[in-house]
Amino acid sequence: MKDNERFHDLERNIRSLPEPDYDKQFTQNRIHENVLQFASSYEKKKKRVTIMKKISLGLVSVTALVLFAILTLPINEERPSGSDPNEQTTTDENVVDHEKEVIDQNKGTEILYENTEFGFTFTLPKSWGDYQIVSDSWEGISEQNNTMEHGPILSIRHPQWSEEKPRQDIPILIFTLTQWSSLEKGEFHIGAAPVG
Repeated sequence: MKDNERFHDLERNIRSLPEPDYDKQFTQNRIHENVLQFASSYEKKKKRVTIMKKISLGLVSVTALVLFAILTLPINEERPSGSDPNEQTTTDENVVDHEKEVIDQNKGTEILYENTEFGFTFTLPKSWGDYQIVSDSWEGISEQNNTMEHGPILSIRHPQWSEEKPRQDIPILIFTLTQWSSLEKGEFHIGAAPVG
């Protein structure tokens, strides 16, 4: 009985709808054209969004590349970074009594910088053949901005380095075991920022 009542209610609701206007001639072709027009405008909008995403990604990539280049290019400075401006930097190619360079005969493509005073070696490409050693010193600063520790810095300088076109040196900071332990514990830091 209830099913019949539902059916009659549905029938009444359908009959209460207005009569369609058959004069407008909504043909299948007309409906198809409307659907195609909507699909075309949707595709255009989708392509515009995709192009805008690509342009945005390109701009972000170029910005990141320029920022990276600015941060990594050598800055025209007369001194290696991190050194005290009141301190004299000594550049001497021939003050190498504890240092010697050895060309690896097996490979022939590398130069081995060996420092016998501090007991370490450093491998360089063959293009660095006439490198220089620049001596300087580092200072360890405590949290109260007091100089707490200091030690030597040996910088390996590229043979094509010049005042007009400086290149980045390879700095090697020398620590005693006690200094290294103190640095690891954060008792002092090196440089402007108090971070390791």
